[in-house]
Amino acid sequence: MDAFKRLKENLAAYDKVAVAYSGGVDSSFLMAVAAEVLGRENVMGIYVVNELHPRRERFDAHVLAEMIGWDIHVINASILENEDVMANGVNRCYYCKRSAFLAAKEYAAEHGFHVLLDGTNLDDLSDHRPGFKALEELGVKSPLREAEFTKEMVRTLSKKHYDLPTWNKPSDSCLATRIPYGTPLTVEALAVAEKGEAYLHELGYMTCRMRLHGSVARVEIPVADFQKFLINHREDVAAYFKELGVTYTALDVLGFRSGSGNEGLKDA
Repeated sequence: MDAFKRLKENLAAYDKVAVAYSGGVDSSFLMAVAAEVLGRENVMGIYVVNELHPRRERFDAHVLAEMIGWDIHVINASILENEDVMANGVNRCYYCKRSAFLAAKEYAAEHGFHVLLDGTNLDDLSDHRPGFKALEELGVKSPLREAEFTKEMVRTLSKKHYDLPTWNKPSDSCLATRIPYGTPLTVEALAVAEKGEAYLHELGYMTCRMRLHGSVARVEIPVADFQKFLINHREDVAAYFKELGVTYTALDVLGFRSGSGNEGLKDA
């Protein structure tokens, strides 16, 4: 049995489901498959807003849902008063995920949806993701992982079967990943990271990270974009980052790589 068929059969075992929806590649694909199998009226998408989510992601998620006709509910789960999250320890993701998914699960149950799904796939298991423990504790189901979907499979079927505009969307992560573990999160630092990356996007670097190390901003972009960046944009970027309060701008010579903030953990 192939993974797509297995996924549909797994979803068909439920009467109705709520999906933790972010507008990203995985959750959008999961919404599409669930709506096809169960009917749109039996699928509720829940978008959890907190201070770690870039506002542009919220807008894109809303536009996509409106375009397709998915039923999306937006709830708030502020983390600014969660000391375990704001301390930014290596298990930050556990506390953040637990807070967000507990809020989503309770909201879903209040509306008659007692099964909550998320878009975790097999590739996600290869990195440091303490948030998975929180999902297991809360009984959140991960049907893509259970059906043995990789990210590439999700992208391929998103385009082939549903023509979703998210099929080739760059992977993203919460703003907290722009701050090294052990450096407390602040509203100001998160805002700098969000504005810095928004500026890089405006310049055409849709796959990028701006990681803050004190007074230094470490820019990650694909190696193929290095020449364009160094010739056309390095001075403008450095000047804009200084306006944001960042003294030095550095280009990471290894280029963009998702999860680079966890590299120190692997070496420890």
